[in-house]
Amino acid sequence: MLLKFLSRLMASLLTTLLFATVVSVTANQTILNTTYIENKLQSQNAYDRLSDALSDEISKNSNDPTVSQTAVAAQLKNILTPAVLQQKIDVTLKQLHDYFHGNGAVPTLDVSDLVQAAQQAGLQVDGNKFSKPVELTAATKFKKVSGTAKVVGIGTIAAEVALFLGVLAIAIKRRDYRPLANIVFTLGTMLTLAGATLLFVPQLLNKVYTAKGPFASLVHDLAIVTVRDFGLRLLIPGATALLLGVLAKYALRKQRPPTYRAAVPRPKDTSSPTPVLTEPSRPQPVVPAAPAIPTSPTPPTAPAPGAPPRPKQPRKIQL
Repeated sequence: MLLKFLSRLMASLLTTLLFATVVSVTANQTILNTTYIENKLQSQNAYDRLSDALSDEISKNSNDPTVSQTAVAAQLKNILTPAVLQQKIDVTLKQLHDYFHGNGAVPTLDVSDLVQAAQQAGLQVDGNKFSKPVELTAATKFKKVSGTAKVVGIGTIAAEVALFLGVLAIAIKRRDYRPLANIVFTLGTMLTLAGATLLFVPQLLNKVYTAKGPFASLVHDLAIVTVRDFGLRLLIPGATALLLGVLAKYALRKQRPPTYRAAVPRPKDTSSPTPVLTEPSRPQPVVPAAPAIPTSPTPPTAPAPGAPPRPKQPRKIQL
């Protein structure tokens, strides 16, 4: 019973650590990876869309009635080019990296100098809204993920190895390898559920959160893409581990650990012995005795000298 309890305890701890490890590694490869985010922005044409959105947003506050809003937006696009915005966003991504991996401030995007350049070019625009850096508050929604990412380290890996060796040793001792199959099955179930849940989060996020402004829309679209990719990266290994766990449990379904029972002395039988029935002996035939054969009388022997005289016996008369 003690070995069984220890096996279950270590298996539970090992499964939890493995789940946290997979989630943390996946987070470091996706939402906490600056290169990954840059590639996603480029694949989504985020810089071009941000240039159009910023130009339209700023042109709405034009103070020159002689110039149409469309003309102002077209001139702003020559200043707020995708290449310039990409440089600005690269700085923001560095701040985002520091924010997730340390105690840095909330990342910001500063385009106030671009608004000033537009005003110096003769565009009558109101840059009060973008006169100072804009905080990307949506990034705080993923702050907790950075805490999980810190779990991965040499200590965690050493603990996982120690727990696995402990479970394996008990399995060999008890000749029962089903706990190993249960670890794979449980880990696969947890990863599959987590991945499937993250695939539905973007739909929920679209309903409860409405992006306001160009930068908020950029972060919102980026979050939708990364969360879906994050869930897919958990779902694929989770489904694989779940399938392997099911096959292992099916292969070991008939395995039972050997049971050890102490020898119990048998109680003495105090009942009366059972009589043994034997076959009665058969009567033997009576054989008639043979007739006596007459013998000649034995002559008397002389008594020894000094011996008392023998008594005289009656004389037998033979007929």
